[in-house]
Amino acid sequence: MAISKILHFYNPRLFIIVDGGMMWNWALSHPWIWKQIEPLRRAVDMAVFGSAQKRGDTACDAASYVAILIWAGDLLRGNPEIGAAYDRFYRNHCDDQQLPADLATYEAAAVEWLLLGLVELPPSGVTLPIA
Repeated sequence: MAISKILHFYNPRLFIIVDGGMMWNWALSHPWIWKQIEPLRRAVDMAVFGSAQKRGDTACDAASYVAILIWAGDLLRGNPEIGAAYDRFYRNHCDDQQLPADLATYEAAAVEWLLLGLVELPPSGVTLPIA
């Protein structure tokens, strides 16, 4: 969804980038994540259209994007340390002079990076052999 990129560059603290490759088709396609967002999308559909809409889910539409933002806001309210952890990670790995002083407030960017990392972890109960 191109508009998500425009919104993100306008305000990276608030708007998540939901591109086709990494976020929509990879991170958000994991059922354990999408199952949390889907009811919110139905609620958005009900509020806007009066009924749940049928869609192919081949690309992120406006109702899906609003639902993702609502879900991310709930995630951040339940886990207020996400922004601070994002800030710590980048300060440990980047030249501090190139980072904004208020990096911890870039919550949308923090959620993006959290999701991309979480989907790389094995599901509960799965163990990976150590060589």
